[in-house]
Amino acid sequence: MAVASPLLRLAPALLLAVLLQAGTARADSSDELQVDGKLDAVELGGEAAHKETVEGMITDLTPEIDSGRLSDAQLARALAVRCWAYYEKGLLDRAVADCNRLLASQPDHGTALLLRASAYIRLGRFPAAVSDLDHAIADGGLAKDDLGLAYLRRAIAREAMGKGKDAAEDVKQAVTLDPRLMEVYRDIDKAMLGEGKAGSAVQALDQAFALDPKSAQSYLDRGVARMARGQVDGAIADFDKALEIDPYMAAAFQHRGDARFHHGLDLQAIEDFDRAMDLDAHLAPVLKARALAEFNLGRFADAARDLAASVNADGTDPYAVLWLYLAQQRAAPADVEASVATMKRMSALAASAWPAPVLRFYTGRSNQDTLRSAAGTGDERQRPRQLCDAAFYAGEQALLARDAKSARQLLQEAAAGCPAVTAESVLAKTELGRLTN
Repeated sequence: MAVASPLLRLAPALLLAVLLQAGTARADSSDELQVDGKLDAVELGGEAAHKETVEGMITDLTPEIDSGRLSDAQLARALAVRCWAYYEKGLLDRAVADCNRLLASQPDHGTALLLRASAYIRLGRFPAAVSDLDHAIADGGLAKDDLGLAYLRRAIAREAMGKGKDAAEDVKQAVTLDPRLMEVYRDIDKAMLGEGKAGSAVQALDQAFALDPKSAQSYLDRGVARMARGQVDGAIADFDKALEIDPYMAAAFQHRGDARFHHGLDLQAIEDFDRAMDLDAHLAPVLKARALAEFNLGRFADAARDLAASVNADGTDPYAVLWLYLAQQRAAPADVEASVATMKRMSALAASAWPAPVLRFYTGRSNQDTLRSAAGTGDERQRPRQLCDAAFYAGEQALLARDAKSARQLLQEAAAGCPAVTAESVLAKTELGRLTN
C-alpha cells in the first residue's frame, strides 16, 4: 500500500468526517455539499495524485465558498475541507483563516479545532495548539478515533513545550483509544523531534509498548525517534525487529536504509531502498535516499537517474533538485540541456524559504558571502542546519569549479559542523576522502 501524506497518516477517521469527494463542488437542495470523484486518488496516497487532488479541492471549492450560494451547513463543510487542503499544501496561515471563519460560527467544531491545532503546531505556536486541543477533547464531540488523534496531537505540542510527562500520558490515552495511532506517531519527527525533544519521545514510545508489545509499527516509531537522537545502532535494531514482525513493511525498509546509510553501509542501504521500492513504487523520498547512497559510492549516473525520477514525482523538494544538479554535473558535465533544465527548476523554487538562498547561489543570483549571511539569520533553531548547508553546498560548488583548496576548507567545516544525522554530514566526509585520494 502506498504511503499516505502526513495528514492522511494523522487522520484516517478525520478524513471520513470532513473530506468531501473532491472534484467540482456544487450545491443542491440538501445540506450536503456534493463533489465529484477524486477521493480515491487521495486515499491511494500516491504523491502526484495526492498533490493534484489537494490542488483540485482548493480550485473547486474556492468559487463555491465565495459565491454566497451555500447554506450554513454546506459552507461549514467546504471551509473544513479547504482548511485541510491548505494545511496539506503548507499554506498554514490560509488554513488557520478558514478554520477561524468556521469556528466563529461554531466554536465547538471538533474537526476545525483539530485542524487549526495541527496548523499551529507546524507554525510553532504550541500553547495555542494545546488550547485548541483542550477544547476539542473536552467539548468538540469527537468520535473515538478522532479523540485519540487529538490526544496524540496534544502530546506533540506538549512535548515541544518541554512537558514530557504530560505528553507521555497523552500518548497512552491516544493509543488506548485507537491502537492504529501508533502508525501515525512517526509524524513526531517533523512536529516534535525537530525541537530537540527526542529523548522524551523515546520514553513515551517505551511506555506505549506495554499496550502493544508485538506491534511492528511501535518498533518503527521508536527507531525513528532513536535516529533523531543519533542512536543509529539502536535504530537499526528497532527496524530489524519491525521487519521480523512484518517482513512486508516498506517504511521499515526505507528507514533502515537511511540508518544504514548514516552507518556507512551504502550497499546494504541500497538493498533496503530497493526492497522498499518493490513494496511501494510511489515513494519519491526513497528514490532520493537511494540516490544519495549511490552518490556516496561515486555512482553518479545512477544517482542522477534516481533523482530525476524523484523530482518528476515531486518537483517541490528543493534538496532533490540540488542533488540532481550535483549528480548530473559529476556524471555528465557536458550535458548542457539537462543542466539548464535543472537550473530552471532551481530558479522556480528559489523564492521560498530555506534552502532558497542555496538555490539562488547555485543559479548565480548571489555569492558565497550573501549565502553565509542568509544562513546566519532567521529561526535560531534552524541555524545549525542552515550554516551546514551553506558550507556543504558551497564546498560542492567549489568542487565543480575545480577549486580543491576552497572545497577542502568548506567541506571540513561541514563535516565538523553539520548535525550528525544529515546526508550532508555523511557526504562531506566522503568528499574529503576523495580529495585526499
